[in-house]
Amino acid sequence: VLALPAGVIARDLVVVRRTLIGVEAELRDAATALEAGDLIRAAGAIRSADLLVDELPGRVDRPVWRAAAALPGPGESLALTRALVAAASAGTDLARLAVDEDLGFLREGLVPRAADGRIDLVPILDAAARLDRLDPGPTRAALDELAATGRGVTTPELLDARRAVLQLGGDALDALDRVRALTGILPGMLGEDGVRRYAVVLQTSAELRGTGGLYGQWTLVEVDRGRMMLSPMRTVPSDDSTPVAVSDAFAARYQRVAADRSLSNVNLDPDLATSARVSLDLLAARTGDRADGLILLDPFGVQVLLEAVDVTPAPPPELTAGPSAPAT
Repeated sequence: VLALPAGVIARDLVVVRRTLIGVEAELRDAATALEAGDLIRAAGAIRSADLLVDELPGRVDRPVWRAAAALPGPGESLALTRALVAAASAGTDLARLAVDEDLGFLREGLVPRAADGRIDLVPILDAAARLDRLDPGPTRAALDELAATGRGVTTPELLDARRAVLQLGGDALDALDRVRALTGILPGMLGEDGVRRYAVVLQTSAELRGTGGLYGQWTLVEVDRGRMMLSPMRTVPSDDSTPVAVSDAFAARYQRVAADRSLSNVNLDPDLATSARVSLDLLAARTGDRADGLILLDPFGVQVLLEAVDVTPAPPPELTAGPSAPAT
């Protein structure tokens, strides 16, 4: 009597093992393709993984499996197997839904399209709406259940499978969260609901600071519904006569080096969110220009920026006996 259900479970385990190995291979291929920007290949791998895992929940949800998984001892391994299948199924379902949403912005990369000096916000807004339709809740719940199941299991193969599924699932959910956050804030940053102004400051790594380097030149960028207007580059003010209001914690750490009054030392704090607020207040106090946000670029950041635009070579400036700071 017991041999029949045991035989059914043993046969199912062979199928589940073989299928999960195939699913993991397809999802790793999808991850590699995404990193390489090959969205067509990634979509194909995701659909293949979803098709592979599609029949497994029906196998491990049969009464014989549920009864066996509730048994002490060997039942823990079967319960872990069921949790593995549930997590894999939920994860591939979510990935397939993302592919089926046909997120066109992913096909071209997360690079907004620009024409006539204006960034087209429509694809970004469309992507945000599509991403909002994806519900990661079932996948998170399945991964949580998997993490809590089979604590007493010592089978290396099952434990390795759990680690792999948790890592793949966690990475996928983290990526989804980041993309949703990005598409959620980009329209506002690009002036979709009103003009935004950003202070763009160039840092030199020749004299290090917490955020990368000493502030050198800066400019103000104004963005209105995707259209960007750039003001001329200026030297960061050196006036350190009057401090600005800072938190008690900031003052305790950096007031002795005049970080609350000097743009040369304001970014000693490596936490950009902290030093940015004081930097913006100092720039506003010294220049009268109030910005909504701060963008810092070091030489490597400038290099990446220049690689993305057409650059017109300019002749080197002539150094004379007069003031040479503007030329350097």
